[in-house]
Amino acid sequence: MNWKKLAWSAVFSTGLVFGIGCGDDDSPGTDGGTGSDTALPPEPLSCGDCFYVVDTLGIPEEDPAGVVRGFNLDGRISDETDAESCFQLDFTHPDGTPGIDNQLAALAPSLVALAGDLDAQIAEALADGTIIVLVELEGVETTADSNVTVNLYLGQTVDGNPPMLTGGRPAPGQTFNIDADSVDAGGNPIITVGGARTQGRVVRAGPLANFPIVIPFDGATNLELNIRSAQLQATINADNTLSAGMIGGGLDIDELAALGEGLGVGADTVRTLLSGLADLNHDPATGDCGAISVGIDFTAVAATKGTVVSD
Repeated sequence: MNWKKLAWSAVFSTGLVFGIGCGDDDSPGTDGGTGSDTALPPEPLSCGDCFYVVDTLGIPEEDPAGVVRGFNLDGRISDETDAESCFQLDFTHPDGTPGIDNQLAALAPSLVALAGDLDAQIAEALADGTIIVLVELEGVETTADSNVTVNLYLGQTVDGNPPMLTGGRPAPGQTFNIDADSVDAGGNPIITVGGARTQGRVVRAGPLANFPIVIPFDGATNLELNIRSAQLQATINADNTLSAGMIGGGLDIDELAALGEGLGVGADTVRTLLSGLADLNHDPATGDCGAISVGIDFTAVAATKGTVVSD
């Protein structure tokens, strides 16, 4: 299976935002706090070439107090009485910000029981080059820019071998080529968002109509997850790394049910399970929510941008 083409084909077939409400980046609930540092005078901000390779991806789990990283995707602070969120209780960010939507964290223990240690499987895929995700920031000049562009690519190593590793993760300073499925006929990135901004050393982008991500599953299958109305945030560090990264958005229940059907799990079974966690895309006519909120952690290290190549 050419999982790269499978994952990125969704970008062409779906360009519509699913209607998940997204608050402004300064609103409470945006991952990492309210961004109050924007009141400070802008200072120069350098990120080198501003090109990175993702070296960790992970699914956060909530702690017993209901604390987990994520975004306030619907602009609401919901409890069990909020019909708009299908009566799902929002989480609290580690910094104390309420209203966090990340039902994937609640689902994580069930995924582990079903498929084993997903974080370990993802780490292995990043280490052996099965998954290479590249992040490019354009227009970063100060700590208060509003004209930043974020480009996302799938990548390949220059020699076709697994990337060099440090501590089991892709090492910094390597050159990665751009997979041709990540760009259009003119060589422009397919997944790109302008109007992103820096608030202090934090860059915030989104929403993107669709962010496809592939998760290894059971050691033999790659699951394509299309995150709708995706938001992205990360901290730009002085050593040209990205930390405290988060990609959040919504997963459509019908798409997940179809995915389950393809894996031999009944679509109705998947839909029933996930509907109990769904908290986005409320339909007033039926009272149901059509999507489940997600948040995925990531970090990245500096890399060098190569050329566009095909498989």
